[in-house]
Amino acid sequence: MGTIFGAIQAGTLTALDLSFNGGLLFRINSLGDAPVAANTNPQGFWIGTRTGPSAVSVYRNGNAIASSTTPRSGVPALSMYLCASNLDGVPNFFVGDQVSAFFIGGGLNAAQASNLSSRINGFMTALGANVY
Repeated sequence: MGTIFGAIQAGTLTALDLSFNGGLLFRINSLGDAPVAANTNPQGFWIGTRTGPSAVSVYRNGNAIASSTTPRSGVPALSMYLCASNLDGVPNFFVGDQVSAFFIGGGLNAAQASNLSSRINGFMTALGANVY
């Protein structure tokens, strides 16, 4: 399994790997931290958020599934790729998954993540393309 989105430069990562050797890797401007949880199923609506200098959380289908104290270590200067990672300027870790919604913004709390997940799932259900 590859990277859903990401940029890696000089050891600083911003990436979401939903099933990398059975682990869920989520990093926002951090070093190569260990997986935040076990995971082998990439389906669903995923939200990864940094809510503080050393606090990250991951939500799947509106439910919190992992959190970590991952310190911030800088910002990759590279563009991020969707369904791959920008590894020091070279596309890498491609994934053949389909992505129906993607956004980057400020940190979300649990209620905001749940509300956003419900709204997007409602929209995708109306289109007959929801996953959960």
